[in-house]
Amino acid sequence: MRYVVQHKKSNYIRFLVIFFSLSVYLYLVSVLVLRYELDYLFPDQILLQIRGNPDEFLEPVSFSSLLEEIHIYLFINLMIFLTLSSINLRTSLPDYLKYTSGSVALFFILLESFSKILVYYGLDTFSLLSFISFLLYISVFFLINSLNIYSFLRGSIR
Repeated sequence: MRYVVQHKKSNYIRFLVIFFSLSVYLYLVSVLVLRYELDYLFPDQILLQIRGNPDEFLEPVSFSSLLEEIHIYLFINLMIFLTLSSINLRTSLPDYLKYTSGSVALFFILLESFSKILVYYGLDTFSLLSFISFLLYISVFFLINSLNIYSFLRGSIR
C-alpha cells in the first residue's frame, strides 16, 4: 500500500480510492433504503420478519435461513470493513482514532448479526439492539469513510 500511494504515478490510485470511498457511501445508503423498503429496519419489523405473524400469514424464518442471511451480511460487511480499515490505517490521523473507530465498527457489525440469533430464540429486546447497532455501524462506516476521503484529499498518507 505504501509503495502504491507514494509512487510517482499514484494519482490514478488516489482517484480509485476516492471512487471506492464514494461507492461505499452509495452502498451504505442503499442498504439503509433496502431495509426500510423490505420492512426489516425497525425493531417491530425485525420481530415480525424473524418470528412471523399468523394474522398476516407471515411464516417464521427457519434457523438455516437466518444463518445464511447473517453469513452473507457478515461476509460483505467484513470485506468492506477490512478494505476501509486498511486505507484508514495508512492515514496520518491519531492512532487512538483509527483503532477506536475500527474496533467500534467491528463490534457493531458483530452485535447486529448475533442479536438476530437471540431474537430468534425468544429475546424480544434484542430486536431494539439489532436496530440500534445497525444504525451505529452505518454511522461509524460513514465516519471512517469520511476520514479516508479527507486524508486522501489532504495528501496525509504515510
